[in-house]
Amino acid sequence: MPDEENATVTQLYGEPFDSGFALAEEHQLAADPGAACAVYEELLTVAESIEDSPDVRFLRAHLLSDIASVRLTATDLVGAEEAVERSRGLLDGIASVPMGPRGRQLWLEILLKTLLARADLLRRTGRLDEALGCLDEAAARLPEFDDPEALRTAELGLNRVHLLMDRGEWGSAEEQGLMLLSTLPETLVETVPRLLTALGLICASTGRFDPAEDYFARAEDGFRAMEDTGELQSLVAHRAYAAMHRGDLDLAERLFAEASAVFERQGRFGDLAVCEQARGFLAGRRGDTIDADDLLGASLARFERLGASIAAADTMLLGAQRAYDRGDIEEMKRLAHEAREMYQAREVYERCAQVDLMLAKTLEHNLNLTHHGDHETESIGTALSLALPAALALEAARYDFVTAHARSQWLELADEAMQLVFRLAVRRQDQGLLFELVEHRCAGVSLALDRTPLPATRPSPPESAEPAESVFPSAAMKAYGHVDGPMTLGGVAAEAAASAGLRVAPPPKVRMSPESGRVALQEYIAAAEFRYHRPIVNEEEVPFWITDDLTSRPVVQVRLADAGDLFMTWTWAGGARGFGTGRGPGDEVDRAVGALAAALPGAGGGAEGVRRAFDSGAMADHRTEHRLARMLAEALWPEGLTAQIRQVSARAGRPLIRIQPSSRVAQVPWELLAVDDDVRLIDLADVVTTVPVSWGRGGPPPRAPNALVP
Repeated sequence: MPDEENATVTQLYGEPFDSGFALAEEHQLAADPGAACAVYEELLTVAESIEDSPDVRFLRAHLLSDIASVRLTATDLVGAEEAVERSRGLLDGIASVPMGPRGRQLWLEILLKTLLARADLLRRTGRLDEALGCLDEAAARLPEFDDPEALRTAELGLNRVHLLMDRGEWGSAEEQGLMLLSTLPETLVETVPRLLTALGLICASTGRFDPAEDYFARAEDGFRAMEDTGELQSLVAHRAYAAMHRGDLDLAERLFAEASAVFERQGRFGDLAVCEQARGFLAGRRGDTIDADDLLGASLARFERLGASIAAADTMLLGAQRAYDRGDIEEMKRLAHEAREMYQAREVYERCAQVDLMLAKTLEHNLNLTHHGDHETESIGTALSLALPAALALEAARYDFVTAHARSQWLELADEAMQLVFRLAVRRQDQGLLFELVEHRCAGVSLALDRTPLPATRPSPPESAEPAESVFPSAAMKAYGHVDGPMTLGGVAAEAAASAGLRVAPPPKVRMSPESGRVALQEYIAAAEFRYHRPIVNEEEVPFWITDDLTSRPVVQVRLADAGDLFMTWTWAGGARGFGTGRGPGDEVDRAVGALAAALPGAGGGAEGVRRAFDSGAMADHRTEHRLARMLAEALWPEGLTAQIRQVSARAGRPLIRIQPSSRVAQVPWELLAVDDDVRLIDLADVVTTVPVSWGRGGPPPRAPNALVP
């Protein structure tokens, strides 16, 4: 090596080792892991030819640790495991050898580096609990290490973020990532761009694509400043991932193909398998069956050779969907069950929920296509036993992101799962199940005043912005926190607190009967908590019916829940008995609510909006207002409940209607519904409305039964 280059080489072991380490690092920055590994292996051969001593064993451990890191980059997981175990063995072997302060610090540095490489290896091979234990061991060693630039501290933090991401605990991953980013010094030019990349992936996976691109752009600037070609090329795949979840499938396919060519040329076969998995999914979406099957087959084979068990199971899940699409039910079942067994073995429980949900969807699809005869009830029951626990897990997961904006990306996923459950309950004509489903969904939320970063505990599955029937097992599903003492807030205060960054606890248990102690959906909740190892409800228990002082007169409690269609339950108290359920077809409800919205001034309309509403809107004329009121009643209010109100009124006096609307129908003026040609609901009963349940549980019911709340 020329003298001018030697001047920049760290003097540590002498030649040829010091210049060799520098050359290998140059190869890594140039995205040539093969060349870097060749340099390290050549140096290792030299080191093994030197007479054995503690210093020589340390040199070999250092080289093996670097070899492990390079092999991880190239996704040679078997080779990486061999190198990391040999490095750890050599380091342990000299741990008790007397060392000076500088020697002990060098030993600690390489030990920490080896522990982090081993944690990365365990994470990539799906051994997540072992990876967490390895990180904990590194954290225990860290206080002994003099880390003035906080490099190893930052790497440990980044590894924890990656582990949380692989577990699917996105809320905790983002919280820890942002905290780490705020504390890192600007001098850590290697770690900061990698952390920005991780935050970009978190945002892309949770439906926040603008901030994701902002993080990617900042990471790109950092990698360009470092001249790190490999990470720049990896950003192409990350942007493809974001484009796929955003729904820009053409761009995603083009970027994945570009990244695949680079990864294949560089021998980064794990990254190549990820791209092939995504390209197979995209090919299936555009109807190219042959290309989809070939790409998924190649991806699965690579993952299996590499020992990446969870990624292989993800590809099996995609293959199961492809098998069902072409009518190969037995192959679909085989692949789905194999994927689920792998998820179960690796304790990736929410991916198990994804499999169960997919199987339930295929059962419903099969019910729509074929006549099951006497076995139809059994088939519906099987589908419900799969779908309802999985849907509860997805819905509960949504409550655990730190911010309302981050939580919102799960709304569509949770709603699609619950829509499947409601459809199956309607198909079985199970009024009791429908009643409990609505009561559970209307129970309210608890906001937890706890922003402490939480340890990794459980894994989770993914969902993209694509329709749920096209399952793509992306990096994960959710984050849930283990919070103590949830604080219940109501109305706008709850939403404001959530937006400020509060975790939301699971909903409370809904007690259906004081005599039996039954909790709504209790057998399905128990199944979900057992299968997926996460809390579905919190320990708080609330009665589904709270009358307070309203029992001196007939009262009917009406609750509404959105699940594609609009579902309603009602219960009588205060001298009247009975309950019922109703359903408004989603298209009719949307048309009626849309007509109401068009008749109102609208948000941001200002004076012009008010003028339009009173000059030409439906509210401007008695006839058009009556038509709108009648349209709303026909779409939203069941005739059977109107008949019951008339009967109770004739026998026990004027009743009170307490309506808890869903957010979809929160603007409806219920008392003005034209339930008959010339009769409004207010003519039959007093009406009290409460805030939509999505705003959180409010306070107790009003004590003045005749007071109307607009």
